[in-house]
Amino acid sequence: MATRRHTVWHRLHPAELHSRLQEGASLALDSVDELHPPIARLAEAIERELRTRVQANVYASWTSTEGFGVHWDDHDTVILQLDGAKRWRIYGTTRPFPLYRDIEDPARRPPSRSPNWSSSRATCWELDD
Repeated sequence: MATRRHTVWHRLHPAELHSRLQEGASLALDSVDELHPPIARLAEAIERELRTRVQANVYASWTSTEGFGVHWDDHDTVILQLDGAKRWRIYGTTRPFPLYRDIEDPARRPPSRSPNWSSSRATCWELDD
């Protein structure tokens, strides 16, 4: 199966997944709104308000290992932290007009200034069925 970004999904091997997560890997689930009706309803409500397509992704980690280093997104994002603690550092424009599959590695040119917003968050929210 391939996602809209042409990522090919392979068969899940639970033992290997568990091993990687214990080693500090982050779990990334794209388009989770297509799998979970309560999240689908939330995404559809946001779509109606913003009048644009919404895709809900889930990222989870069970260790203190950082899941993503400095990076840019090729799309607008809204972040909702549901559980745990995370240090967020949000910068202004570090790369004007990044594109999907952009070839420049943002880690090679980290932001040269302080973040516009920085905070450690520990929050918990629940989506009811």
